[in-house]
Amino acid sequence: SQRKAMEDLIRENYVYSLGMKGTAEVMYTLAAYTNDVNLTMGYFKAALLGVKRSGENATAVTLALARIFRDFNVNVQESTDTVNLLLGLWRVSGYSSFTQFIDTVDRLGYFFRQAGLSVEDTARIIASVGPVGTRLLRPFAKELTEISREWERGGTGVQEYGDKLEKFGVAVKDAHGNIRPFRDVLFDFIEVLSRIPDQQERVRVATEVFGESVGPALAQVASNWKTTGKVTEEESERMNKALGKSAEKHRDFLGWIRYYLDQFVIWLNDFFGDMGLIGESLLVGVFTKAAEYLAEGLKRLIPRVTGAIRRLLSDGFDELKGRLPEELSRRLIDTLSEGFDKAAG
Repeated sequence: SQRKAMEDLIRENYVYSLGMKGTAEVMYTLAAYTNDVNLTMGYFKAALLGVKRSGENATAVTLALARIFRDFNVNVQESTDTVNLLLGLWRVSGYSSFTQFIDTVDRLGYFFRQAGLSVEDTARIIASVGPVGTRLLRPFAKELTEISREWERGGTGVQEYGDKLEKFGVAVKDAHGNIRPFRDVLFDFIEVLSRIPDQQERVRVATEVFGESVGPALAQVASNWKTTGKVTEEESERMNKALGKSAEKHRDFLGWIRYYLDQFVIWLNDFFGDMGLIGESLLVGVFTKAAEYLAEGLKRLIPRVTGAIRRLLSDGFDELKGRLPEELSRRLIDTLSEGFDKAAG
């Protein structure tokens, strides 16, 4: 069934730092937002990547990414590359919060999309100006939209821009004499501006070509383009994988315990779901008690933790003794012992 497939996907992509509840929250948030099972499962790994690498609130990050996927028409196949790039650009943007960065991409994206720019283009521009320069971007994007529409119509307006751009080495026509897309011409010009060392000269050149309403903001974008322009999906993916390996290497003992306890909860929930014996509320009570004993045990040496678990079985499960099969008690000890052994090793 679809629900079973979603649960399996959550288990396969379990994140230690989030726990099972946090990992599942990404899936549930996507499901509520997209109302589409295929999109939910398709976007899950990409959204989870954003949550893991940013370390921020799972719901907030997932919602912001879901809006970007929708508004920029990012398909499932492109979603992971898009998130990798967004993470890479965020790290050089000056934004302290990944959520704030991608919220800005989505909010200003409405205007930049009208100018024919993609999510990558929009994110690069926002990363280039940083949080301080963001106030320049809405009027800038609106003006770009007008120029883009004029570009599509052709005529004397394009010719005037073309004469000015070619003066600075930016080709307006391709090898066949056709007008190049405005987006391509714009970013070629940003590259030219980025090579001008003096900011005042950069503003002067940008204003000479595109006027007072666009020039200063365009020069601001170009001032940091050497950094943001070099961020690629491939480099960002390598960085994110390196961060993942580092996190795995330094995963603490408590993370291992949390993981194996989560796995037992899943198994137990499946068992009782099939047998129809008890509900989720009882499970919550039982494992709250389990957490108390685990916390107590972890304050001591590792060998004594097992003793705390056994005490849990004698004290914490009193209310279940008449209903909890011996097999489940054994399964709990085996599952947690496996976690202790791996963590201690």
